[in-house]
Amino acid sequence: RDIRNAPAFVEPDVFRTLQMLPGVQTTSDWSSALYVRGSTPDQNLLMLDGITVYNPYHLGGIFSTFNADAIKEADFRAGGFPARYGDKQSSVMDISLREGNYNNFETELELSMGGAGLLAEGPIANGKGSYIASIRQSFLKYIIKSAGLTAVPEYWNSQMKAVYNIDSRNKLIFNAVTGSDYVKIEDE
Repeated sequence: RDIRNAPAFVEPDVFRTLQMLPGVQTTSDWSSALYVRGSTPDQNLLMLDGITVYNPYHLGGIFSTFNADAIKEADFRAGGFPARYGDKQSSVMDISLREGNYNNFETELELSMGGAGLLAEGPIANGKGSYIASIRQSFLKYIIKSAGLTAVPEYWNSQMKAVYNIDSRNKLIFNAVTGSDYVKIEDE
């Protein structure tokens, strides 16, 4: 909820929300790469549902690859974290995707200055499981083309999580994260 309500550059972004915390900075207003307590971005560990994500940015750090509507919680630790997080010296951010709706099918379409997003969720296996899928596509190419520039950036990303409850203590979870960035140079 805090990510959705925070001031946003183009669309809600978990990294831009973290920039409002003490000791967290970026190199410029355009970048969302985090410099925590004076370190470099490679000293931050980012995990999505316990899996390390190495490049969570689009277009050199302008946008994050995570759709804010699919995030359940983001746990950010700027020091004092346990040794299980490895050799990172600056910070740990563990993002958890939420589980889908176990009872009803729902879809949500979002349009912003930067692009369009679709979120779909619902039950699977007669309510024993659920899925949530989110995809986002940029519209920046139309804005850049209208300004007469020749380097046209574009990106898309998606996240999917499916959960099946085997019994009251065990779950089977499938996570998928994909994305793409490219800049097309157009001749006039």
